[in-house]
Amino acid sequence: YHFGPRNFEQRARSSAPADHRGFYVSASAGAGFAKDAEIKDNLANFDAFGPGPFAAVAAGYGWKRGLRLELEASTRRNDAQLIDFNPEFGEGRANGDIRMRSLMSNVYYDFSRFRGFRPHVGAGIGRTRGTYDVGVRGGTIVEDEDTATAVHLLVGATTEISERVAISVGYRVWMGLGFEMEQPDGKLLETDQLVHTLEAGLRYSLR
Repeated sequence: YHFGPRNFEQRARSSAPADHRGFYVSASAGAGFAKDAEIKDNLANFDAFGPGPFAAVAAGYGWKRGLRLELEASTRRNDAQLIDFNPEFGEGRANGDIRMRSLMSNVYYDFSRFRGFRPHVGAGIGRTRGTYDVGVRGGTIVEDEDTATAVHLLVGATTEISERVAISVGYRVWMGLGFEMEQPDGKLLETDQLVHTLEAGLRYSLR
């Protein structure tokens, strides 16, 4: 909501750059909602995770026609809530958490401004370090970490609040693919991780 004159949108159009051109830095934060995850070749599964914090910083460059490339470092964490062992033993309340630290290469496309906002879509690929510290009462399921490939898809919108500063909101689907870790009994634990993220951020143009 803008507390100001009615001609704010017209003034923003004339004062803000026509395209996200040049170098920029950004920071964003939000909440991640991890989906339940299957443990491959195992009767047990991670049946529920709680929502957790997400934060990212990035540096990028924008070209004239709406294309942007950036390098992003991010972190996300979700608490473990339930382990589904199998139909015979049922579910058990879990403790501990999972933490992901990622380095991603992203590409964005910014559409034309609409009512003061500029929608964008994006995708990214990179590497993530996943740390799993999950157990149940009386035992540990996994306490290990592994590096895996990560991908994500993003949609959002940006509005300029000055010639250099813009605010954005967005939604991304992030996935870490093929974590391989060792359980306390020596068995291999393989799993993927899917996280839905809602975020808001600030971008500062160096141009």
